[in-house]
Amino acid sequence: MSQDTKKTPQKSDKVDDWLNAGIHTLLTMSLIMLGGALIYRYFEIRSQKHLAQEEPCLVSTEDQVMRKPYLRGLLEEREEYRLGIFEEGCGEFGVGDIVAYRPASTSAPILRVVRAVPGHVLELRPSVNGKAWSLMVNGSFVKDHRGEVYYFGSYPVAPPIGLYIKNNGKMLMDGHYLLFSTVSPGVNDSGQFGVVVRQSMIGKVIGFN
Repeated sequence: MSQDTKKTPQKSDKVDDWLNAGIHTLLTMSLIMLGGALIYRYFEIRSQKHLAQEEPCLVSTEDQVMRKPYLRGLLEEREEYRLGIFEEGCGEFGVGDIVAYRPASTSAPILRVVRAVPGHVLELRPSVNGKAWSLMVNGSFVKDHRGEVYYFGSYPVAPPIGLYIKNNGKMLMDGHYLLFSTVSPGVNDSGQFGVVVRQSMIGKVIGFN
């Protein structure tokens, strides 16, 4: 009388099964990651095309991190943002834009916010404490991130903006802008350097990551 015999799986068979399962898992994960990367790239290209339509002067974009606290309330320290680089001499800048500009031709770009553009009327006033200066643009004081009147310089020493007004009148001329920090008394802004010319403005913040 014959008896059925059961084949006992060999150790090598189990190892092969484990290897096949591992390879299958790795391939699946790789395909998922590849698909995710392709989807991300697709939407990135669409975003760039959309930006190009909105900003025809846009040349490139750069993802960066804010390193300083001088734009508190608008762009916080360590906050990620996307900087749009414009074709030289091209692009529009308005009040409230966070602009990248070079204080000197050899310096690295600095971010500051636009507070006055060509055609705006300027008026200097002593600050509340009488020790610095404040600026009125079209009859309204420039404010800091807390909503208080922004101050800069050292009263009664005339700041660069005062000299500009004395030599050119109260109205900003074409191609001239005022850029400020949001924290008084500010650093590397128009309170220190005066008017910023359009040629030194290379781009602006176009998004936040």
